[in-house]
Amino acid sequence: LEGLVFDKDGYVTGLDPTLLDNFDKAMKIAREKKLHLYLSLANNFSKSCVRSNYKNIIVNQTARSRYVENAVKPFAKRYKEDNTIFAFEVMSEPEHEVAGNRGNNTKEGCSWNQMRAFIKHNVGAIHSVDKKRMVSCGSGWHSYENLKDGYYN
Repeated sequence: LEGLVFDKDGYVTGLDPTLLDNFDKAMKIAREKKLHLYLSLANNFSKSCVRSNYKNIIVNQTARSRYVENAVKPFAKRYKEDNTIFAFEVMSEPEHEVAGNRGNNTKEGCSWNQMRAFIKHNVGAIHSVDKKRMVSCGSGWHSYENLKDGYYN
């Protein structure tokens, strides 16, 4: 949730200017060093949102839409076609957010359908402003069952 700006109701309204300034500086250094960045945009949202009294960006469709429209798309557009960024990763280890034995082995979290909708929404948003950008979603511990059931391909 670092770098996101929230309104009083817990919805994302934009990106913190300090984040953008710092990231512009990091991009400059990466260019100078001929590095290509693989950027993870999200990690452990649900539990962070609950602890911080923000709306759950994965399961709440309004919260997800505001996150995508006010943070993901502007960030992707800002760096459109900049090959310093190798690719965007929508989320690191999404299983951590998925409840049950095919996810985090607890009762807390979202369903796989909710997670996949979150991933798809983000990928579509990035491609809507930067059609050629590679986008992925990480995996921390995808099991045979999750592969067999089509959660990863």
